[in-house]
Amino acid sequence: MSEALTPSQAKSTSKGPRLSALPEAGCILCRLSFVVVGHGAKAFGKSVLDSDMAKEMAVSAGEVPGSSGEGGGESDQGTDSSDIMLEEVGKRKSQASAMSAVSKATSLVHADEEGLVVTLDFESQTMGRINIKTVEDFSDDVPRVKDAADVRNTCFFFLVDSRQNIKSDVLPPLQRAVAEAKFNHAAVAKASPDDYTPALRSVIVAHEPGAECAVADPDEPIKAFYDKVLEMSGDCGLSCLHYKVDFDNPEFIYACFEEIASQMYSNIAQRERSTVRSPHLP
Repeated sequence: MSEALTPSQAKSTSKGPRLSALPEAGCILCRLSFVVVGHGAKAFGKSVLDSDMAKEMAVSAGEVPGSSGEGGGESDQGTDSSDIMLEEVGKRKSQASAMSAVSKATSLVHADEEGLVVTLDFESQTMGRINIKTVEDFSDDVPRVKDAADVRNTCFFFLVDSRQNIKSDVLPPLQRAVAEAKFNHAAVAKASPDDYTPALRSVIVAHEPGAECAVADPDEPIKAFYDKVLEMSGDCGLSCLHYKVDFDNPEFIYACFEEIASQMYSNIAQRERSTVRSPHLP
């Protein structure tokens, strides 16, 4: 269901008119999930909430899950509870029972108890709501997609911070996440009633001082990993699978989320507008 939005004044950006909050005539038409994977994923995910744009675009989205003492655990994608927060992924099943009470109290990081909202289409001022899950080490679950719609609405962010040891710190969690994501995707494809399941969406996001979501070729230390990402996501509909962004600049991180979200929305909208509903559209 579309959500009514509040009035705001426009301000200029390099992409065109930017609203400092949500437009009076606009509505949130798309809800997307991002899985941030790698060393420093939690700090990266939280930093987007510190950006000025995230605060300006935040909207009230109702009751915060867990605050009433009802429910618990991770919510399904597409529900309000997963759409209004940045949530850490729960621990593995062996730890779930012991951690459940703690996770209810500590696993949610709220954007002023509101949603993280981005502009998906600047011409129409279409807004979307995103939720971010983080996978930082081997104790964190890699979120699973349930069906083709989940595949289209989800994107993996693989973080590469050159300030860390690439071989021992950066690549292991990324390689593990790719392996688990591919295994999950294969299971979805096998269970799908259609002959085609869209490719998983994923991008490599590498640290570069001063960079604002810049398209770039992968550096040599991660070239082999980039090839794996290309094999997995080469047909996912995104225009580029490797970006550089300044990890220390929350505004640039926000811009990166927004850029990828807008491409995802464009793919989804094109598929919805198609007169011939081919399942092969990403």
